Amino acid sequence: MRGGVARYLSKLVEASDGEMNVIVPVDHPEQSADSSDVIDVMSLKNVERKVFWRSGWPKWSTLIKRCLEIGKDRVVFVSHVFPIGTAAWIASILKPIKYTVLFHGTDLKRVNTRWKKFLLRRICARAETIFV
Repeated sequence: MRGGVARYLSKLVEASDGEMNVIVPVDHPEQSADSSDVIDVMSLKNVERKVFWRSGWPKWSTLIKRCLEIGKDRVVFVSHVFPIGTAAWIASILKPIKYTVLFHGTDLKRVNTRWKKFLLRRICARAETIFV
């Protein structure tokens, strides 16, 4: 995908040299035509397509299940605080899982309501590590 965060994440996956298991939504594009500096994540080993979104509210509730599956024996790396961080936080309340949060500009820009500030504080408080 295009954009700074997409480039950063693709390079992070590449640098992990197979040590990072990646889960992408089933509708994740193969690779942008104009993103020659972004690796084709789907060509790497340890990449799975899974359902992230469902109909109804909240659309991202299946992410809680994904976080519980991953968090059994690994640390969940959260690339977007909303909604993935919210799902990891809820999962950590249900079972003892560890998660790490990566913040970037658009994440922090979206913290514009009391509810999101409330969630952000809780997500950060339970996170194992926070990268900004």
